[in-house]
Amino acid sequence: MNCTVRLGGNVDAEVQKFNITVAEAVVLRSIHGSDAVVKIERVVPEKRDNTPHRSEYEHLRTTFGPSKEKLLQTLFPGSLTGNPKLPVTFEEGGFQDEDEAAPEPDAKSRSPDLQPAMA
Repeated sequence: MNCTVRLGGNVDAEVQKFNITVAEAVVLRSIHGSDAVVKIERVVPEKRDNTPHRSEYEHLRTTFGPSKEKLLQTLFPGSLTGNPKLPVTFEEGGFQDEDEAAPEPDAKSRSPDLQPAMA
C-alpha cells in the first residue's frame, strides 16, 4: 500500500510511504495517532498481503528499532513465541482503501438541510 503519514498527527508534517504492508501502517498509526495514516491506496490488485508474518515482523523490528519492541509485541500477539499474528487485509488493519470509499450521496439522498439553495 501507499499512504501519507502525518508525523505526530500534524498536517504540516506529512511523509509519503510507498509499498508498505498493512502491518507497517498499523505501527505508524499507533505511533503517530489514529488519524495520522491518510491517502491510502492499494498498489497490488490482491486484497491480502501475502508477506510471511515472521519475516515482516523482523522487518518491523529492524525498521522501528528496539525502542518500539514492546509496542510491536502489543500490536501483534504471538510475537514472543515466534508466531506473530499480523493483519493481512485493509479491514484487519482498520483501514479502508480510499478508492473503494463510499461515494458521496447524490442530491436526492442528502438531508434537506444540506440541499443547495434554490435561486
